[in-house]
Amino acid sequence: MTKKHLPSLKKWPYKWYGFWPPELLDENGNFDIEYYRNENWQCPNKDQIIKYLKSCNAVAGQASNIKCPECDIMLPRASYSYDNVWLWPDQLAHEVEAHNIVLPDNFVEHITKNNFTPPSRILHRNHEWPWPDSSKNA
Repeated sequence: MTKKHLPSLKKWPYKWYGFWPPELLDENGNFDIEYYRNENWQCPNKDQIIKYLKSCNAVAGQASNIKCPECDIMLPRASYSYDNVWLWPDQLAHEVEAHNIVLPDNFVEHITKNNFTPPSRILHRNHEWPWPDSSKNA
């Protein structure tokens, strides 16, 4: 897979992030995470954004953990957060904080517009969330 086939973080076309669905995988089923990593990411308020990602309520998941493949920290398995607009796996905060994964510009703008404050309640049911395989989220 070449980088030109991956969605740009400047114009991320979805309302989810941190999932790597089949259309982003190469012919061997691998995802090039390096394309979304940048040790020099200059994100204003990065600490507040990480706190936001961590503090949104988990809305779905399993009560088990998996090891981070990069640092062996235990992370929630198949646990997801949703803020009435964006959906992400809970390990995304760890990936941003510890492994320099960059967030899409429109996700950062959304979090900033919300003053880094997660919603107090979820307004949609899980079948309405923008799951990666949903035709509604492009």
